[in-house]
Amino acid sequence: MLNFVGNMKVFIGKIDKVFILFVFYSITLLFLAKIIPTVFIAILALFLIIGSALYWGLVGGIASAILATFINIVSFYATKQATVYSLIVGSIAYFTIGILLGRFINLFRSQRAELQESESRYRNLFEKANDAIFIIDSKGKIQDCNPAACNY
Repeated sequence: MLNFVGNMKVFIGKIDKVFILFVFYSITLLFLAKIIPTVFIAILALFLIIGSALYWGLVGGIASAILATFINIVSFYATKQATVYSLIVGSIAYFTIGILLGRFINLFRSQRAELQESESRYRNLFEKANDAIFIIDSKGKIQDCNPAACNY
């Protein structure tokens, strides 16, 4: 029993706190789906999709769109306050928002990683160059110089 408790502590320590919030929010929406009108559940589900796409990118956007569609279906059958047409349109909107936002986030992150790699590469060239390199602004003030320039 002690080994099981120890393993659970390690497992819980590895779980992302945002994932726990994601699961809690989803379960809360499922319970509220039986009480609150479908329109409000649809709006609350958008926060789930947007947050997941912002945090996990495309995978989070698609996964949360699937979950939001499921929650919307539960709300649809529990409250009987929406039409099948609104359910279909809502699901299409969920997937559109999740995919587009997730794709945008993935693209933004990859471009940022490429920029950081490029900056690192050129910073390394700047620092290790044998020639003196000065970076001077438009007023003639030295903004930066490499170690070789400091030897002069």
